Amino acid sequence: MESTSPAVPFPLLQMPIESKYRACTIPYRFPEDNPRKATPVEIQWIDLFLNSVPSFRQRAESDPTVVDAPAKAEKFAQRYTEICEDLKKNPESHGGPPDCILLCQLREQVLRELGFRDIFKRVKDDENAKAISLFEDVIRLNDAVEDEVKRVENLIRGILAGNIFDLGSAQLAEVFARDGMSFLASCQNLMSRPWVIDDLDNFKLKWSKKSWKKAVIFVDNSGADVVLGILPFARELLRRGTQVVLAANDLPSINDVTYPELVEIVSKLKDENGQLMGVDASGLLIANSGNDLPVINLTSVSPELAYLASDADLVILEGMGRAIETNLYAPFKCDSIKTGMVKHPEVAQFLGGRLYDCVFKYNEASNY
Repeated sequence: MESTSPAVPFPLLQMPIESKYRACTIPYRFPEDNPRKATPVEIQWIDLFLNSVPSFRQRAESDPTVVDAPAKAEKFAQRYTEICEDLKKNPESHGGPPDCILLCQLREQVLRELGFRDIFKRVKDDENAKAISLFEDVIRLNDAVEDEVKRVENLIRGILAGNIFDLGSAQLAEVFARDGMSFLASCQNLMSRPWVIDDLDNFKLKWSKKSWKKAVIFVDNSGADVVLGILPFARELLRRGTQVVLAANDLPSINDVTYPELVEIVSKLKDENGQLMGVDASGLLIANSGNDLPVINLTSVSPELAYLASDADLVILEGMGRAIETNLYAPFKCDSIKTGMVKHPEVAQFLGGRLYDCVFKYNEASNY
């Protein structure tokens, strides 16, 4: 069911939201820049979106739900390319100046106008099925780690390894099409620490001394990301008595998991007693975030999520789009984690890190 109520600000953002929050981490332009001339950063990012057009066109061509899909996919590629080229010539065209939210919105808009609702549906279903079949093994491997601080580090590495399944990245879409990705190999092959932003030691210290009453986790991609990365970590929180709200997209966007898909995944993983591999999952709630993009502007979430989140004391944003590109510096009233893998060279350059580096940013409520 698509959310019909008007969107509201996420209640855990620090006030006043207008002066403290901006849903864009990387500044594409500054006030002194010429409004009619694209900045080097804008051009760099427009090119990044242009690079993903071939892989989107390919997915759209084979969408079985759309009549004349190949012709419409070609039209999408032409139209979106034209929009991007327009923005390079005049950054104020198409509702600009551009940032990653606008570039994502325009891409989705063109797809939806041509009748494409979920061009990654087939690959998401395949990846979810694969990940569900591996869930028990991943849980057993984690549960075998007796030291709870080492176990939480393992779980966080699992979140980062799962996050590599991202078809919004042109390079990764290519690798994935060629030979798929192994979750356990990704866990072992994570960049060595310290990562480009690395608050893991501080978080492990807190984990051993503190527990949270309620956590809200903004999830990202289907498949290994949500099933083998986020859900084992959510299960560990549940085991420690934390209520967990998983916030998923209202509408499809790239290979992000949607609210209805996540409801189905969790129902498949629970046993007949409502447990996730021996852990009571009655404290696990799934919310529709009201979002329809791979990035998120937290001034605009569903009233349902706002209601469920109002008394949370931990917010977790996961994935490059939500945690790094739009909310890395978002200030919250409670503890927060922003985590994900850096999958665009432009983001690595901005952060001063390496491609496929990791971000694990932990802030306590008073640290802003």
